[in-house]
Amino acid sequence: MYFTSEDGQDRNSFTDTKSTYLISPYFPPTVNVLLNPVALLSNSCRIRFYYCSYGSAVSTLQLTVHPTNGQPPKIIWTPPSLSFADHSYYCEWMKVSVDLPEQKSEYYLKIGVSKIFDSSISFAIDDFSMTSDCFANEAWRTQYVPYVYNITSCGRQGAQPPTPETCENFYNQSSIKILLRKNTSNGFQKWIVPKTSEYRIEAYGASGGHLAQQTINNYGGQVISVLNLTMGMELNILVGQMGESPCDHFNTSADDMKSYQYEVLKYLCKKSSSIWNDNSALTNAVMFPGTGGGGATIVKYQNMIILVAGGGGGIFPEQIISLEKPGVNPRGGYLFEADKNSQSNDYYNPKRGIQWMAGDGAHLIHDNEKDKCEQCIVMSGQLNNVSSAGGVCPLVSVWKILGGYGGGGASCGPGGGGGAGYHGGEGGQKYHGDGGKSFAHYKSAIVRPGMNSGNGYVLIHPCRLRCSQNATCRFRFDNTAEIGSYCACPDGQVVGELQDCLFGENKKKKQINIRRKESLLVMLVFAFVLCTIILLSAFGSVYFRRRLKKAKIEKVELNPLILQTDKPQVIPLGQGAFGEVYEGTLNCGSQSVQVAVKTLPKTASKQAVNDFEMEALIMSKFRHENICELMGVCFDVTPRLIILELLAGGDLKSFLRECRPKNTQDQRIQMIDLLDMAQDVAKGCKFLADNRFIHRDIAARNCLLTKKEVGRVVKIADFGMARDIYRQDYYRKGGKAMLPVKWMPPEAFLDGVFTVKTDVWSFGVLLWEIFSLGYMPYPGRSNQ
Repeated sequence: MYFTSEDGQDRNSFTDTKSTYLISPYFPPTVNVLLNPVALLSNSCRIRFYYCSYGSAVSTLQLTVHPTNGQPPKIIWTPPSLSFADHSYYCEWMKVSVDLPEQKSEYYLKIGVSKIFDSSISFAIDDFSMTSDCFANEAWRTQYVPYVYNITSCGRQGAQPPTPETCENFYNQSSIKILLRKNTSNGFQKWIVPKTSEYRIEAYGASGGHLAQQTINNYGGQVISVLNLTMGMELNILVGQMGESPCDHFNTSADDMKSYQYEVLKYLCKKSSSIWNDNSALTNAVMFPGTGGGGATIVKYQNMIILVAGGGGGIFPEQIISLEKPGVNPRGGYLFEADKNSQSNDYYNPKRGIQWMAGDGAHLIHDNEKDKCEQCIVMSGQLNNVSSAGGVCPLVSVWKILGGYGGGGASCGPGGGGGAGYHGGEGGQKYHGDGGKSFAHYKSAIVRPGMNSGNGYVLIHPCRLRCSQNATCRFRFDNTAEIGSYCACPDGQVVGELQDCLFGENKKKKQINIRRKESLLVMLVFAFVLCTIILLSAFGSVYFRRRLKKAKIEKVELNPLILQTDKPQVIPLGQGAFGEVYEGTLNCGSQSVQVAVKTLPKTASKQAVNDFEMEALIMSKFRHENICELMGVCFDVTPRLIILELLAGGDLKSFLRECRPKNTQDQRIQMIDLLDMAQDVAKGCKFLADNRFIHRDIAARNCLLTKKEVGRVVKIADFGMARDIYRQDYYRKGGKAMLPVKWMPPEAFLDGVFTVKTDVWSFGVLLWEIFSLGYMPYPGRSNQ
């Protein structure tokens, strides 16, 4: 296998993105967590292969395992960080042997390579193998208990009934074993309980048919219950199917339907422009069909009904409904309550004439017979020992929108079919069909309406914890969103996996041992905390003494000190990094000197005060014709002041931009002037380097001019980021300070390492600014 990120290589659909990967076939579980819940774990499965790399980049190769039971993927191997250090010109094969963690379900492996920035690197993998312990024999499929059994409609849609052949092919190569009897046509699938345990069963009813741009909820219901099942029990499961929609017939040849029908479908399905609009459709609502009702999902044991999840009702186009009908709700899955439903049936089931053109959803209970129209039985769904078909339409009907398999009502005219359920919903008349009702044999079950938007299905979760022989695996039922389980003892106590339940004296002894261990742990933690406090106090004392001594020395070196009475008279000049900058006059005896005054506000943080004093301390060490000279400081009162020589020419960046020619004849500055300015900065940088200082911010904005006219001198200023490296070869920057990224070499902003060479790089960027007359380096690029 060969992976590459080189631009010259041909790329397929995988390598067009920043990641390249290879996926293995599905492998069986690696541990024997089958019928025996206390089986010993084994971890002898190993993966072995050789790999090599060619190129230079950050390590991006990794091997991950992906379980199919919903657990997150896990990285099981990445190369050592030094694997790619010196392999720019050759490929050295390296052997890998890695343990595969236990896998309780089927899984697959994934080898992936991610491209970092614009790096160019290639990988090769050879002799990939897995030990024999990674593979069980095929008998595992017959014994394996998965995390969930998913019982579906075997891939069937709408009114199509499942057949034994379709179900056998659909469940092939899975751990789900379903039997659909050939001598019956009621569609119930038989599932045999694989082991005695507690099971969480979730049943979802099918949705009614959908229309384009619908906003109403006609989804199927959800019923969740927990049952104790014995090995060998047979559950009979009917999976409801989604009701048909007129849009399902849109692809039918226009020759097979009347012209107005084709226009109706174009209007309802929003496939193309139609002669109908909302106003004309509202006036002629009787010409429009609804959708079929959804089938119910049923779980039975012998003749006892355990769960019924009601199907959603069919809907009628919302934009052409002229009158709302209270009490009709197409959302399927509301809990059946005998008293309320009997009253609602009498109220909402008047005698109907031939105008009624939608069938009811099928019932599992049979009320007293009510007056029916001539074709009611045909259009209504069925749920009996003979058939579970959805409703169909008479041959004379203009529209034939069938109900979903599992008892959904058909829509043969202007109305949605009813959804099937324990009590089926009624079909609509120029309105939506009612959703079917849900039912649960156990009162602890959770019933929620309108939860499933497609075909019905049933999820059966076995409780899989490896509990001891005197404990039972049970599901937590306090949070339906999470499927949690625990090991419960007969007296109600909760224990861990493979942990025995304790009774009487054994329980008391264990509690005493636990208290002793807790007390010992508390004492150890207290002793550790006490020792830590003592060590930190001693270290802090020594540290602060050294800092105090250093601070005193630094205070002494900050000369000359200017008293408050000698502070210069100032006028505002601009804004600096710490605060306002002023121009002023300093009285030195009988003479007055023009100076620049940097200030630090009274509200400055302690860190800002330290940085302000550090800048003054550093500048006090320098006396050079190309370094801005420190005249004095005033730190005895606030605001603190740093007095510098006044450089009237302003900053170099602004001066260069002012010198840009307006036309071809305009020559404001000569090349010799640019070279002289570059030489001035170079002299200042050399002086700093000779004194083992790094400025860290050499840029045109931090260089000042003595004047703008001929005879100008450039001086380096703004030492807020400068550092003394006299006693070490480099300085490492920490924290999250703002850094001048465009003037820094890569090792500085990636690793935080600064040396004298850092200023050399910055000087090179400064040359760009000088000879481009103030253009920003890397134009069009942000710091990111």
